[in-house]
Amino acid sequence: MQRAGRQKKNENLSELPIVINRLSKAERLRSTAIDRVRNFAASGKTAEALILAREADLQNPQTRQAFEEYAPAIVQKLALLDEAKADFTRF
Repeated sequence: MQRAGRQKKNENLSELPIVINRLSKAERLRSTAIDRVRNFAASGKTAEALILAREADLQNPQTRQAFEEYAPAIVQKLALLDEAKADFTRF
């Protein structure tokens, strides 16, 4: 005999209204959640690359060549955020 308030072992919980509502909400938010996770990963990779660039040894000829080739594109991206961010000083 089962006690009152206990569920049967074989009861399908996915048919309960609260579970159905939660699953429906999860399905609606699925693409947003996926986008946020992808953007978070991409922003982490961007930050990592920028830190490596900041710490790069410009005495190394290959590193210097990469900076000369790709740095102008980075400055252009900064200008898209705010023209004042693309300002720099030459020595």
